[in-house]
Amino acid sequence: MNLFRAGTMSALVVSAITLTAPGASAEHKLCVNDSTGATRVIEAPERCRKAETGVVIPHEADGETVKASSYVMPGSVASGGSNLKLYTKNGQIRLSINCNYGGTLSINNAAYWAAENASVTAGSTSIFNNVEGQTFQAFNDLYYGGGSMDNATLPSRPWTGVFIARQGNAMSRFEVTVSDKNPRGDCLVTLFSVGLGSATVQVVSP
Repeated sequence: MNLFRAGTMSALVVSAITLTAPGASAEHKLCVNDSTGATRVIEAPERCRKAETGVVIPHEADGETVKASSYVMPGSVASGGSNLKLYTKNGQIRLSINCNYGGTLSINNAAYWAAENASVTAGSTSIFNNVEGQTFQAFNDLYYGGGSMDNATLPSRPWTGVFIARQGNAMSRFEVTVSDKNPRGDCLVTLFSVGLGSATVQVVSP
C-alpha cells in the first residue's frame, strides 16, 4: 500500500474506476493496481499514472509536497499510553491513533476521526479508511460534537493504513504505519502526508 513513496515495483498496470461514498452524491476515484487489485483513493482519474519506477503516483496535480515524519508514542502501562493527533490543513478535522491509550495493553490499537470545528456538519466531509488487509471504509457522517467517529478496523500491530479526509476541494491524506517499538509497549509511527496541518502526541497520565 505505497500511496506516496517511490519504490522499485515493476510491471504495474494502472486503471481508474469510480467509487461513490455511501449517502454522498460526489464521486471519488480510485487508482487500481491491476496486478494485485490494490486500490488507492484519489480525486480524479487523470492523476493515476505510472512513474518511471513503476509506482503509482496519484498526486501529481495537487501542488503539495509529500511530507515524511515519524513519532514515538509512549505506550507502557506506567506512562498511561498516548494518542497521536493528526490535523487536516485547516485544523477542522482530526485523525487520532492510540498506543495503549489509558494505560492498559488491552486498549492498544485504535484509529478514529473527530470534528474540531462547528462548520463540520454531517454530509460536508468524506472520510476514507483503507487499512491493509481490512475492508475499505467510506463515511460522510462526521460532525462537530459527535466525538470519536468513523473508527478504522485495524489488525494487530504492525499495520499500515491510508486515511483521507475530503472537505469540498480540500483533501488531506495520511499514510500511517504503526509498529511496536519495544517490549514496554511504546509505538513507532511512520507518516507520509499531504495536507497535514499539525501533529501532536498526547501522553495520558496513569
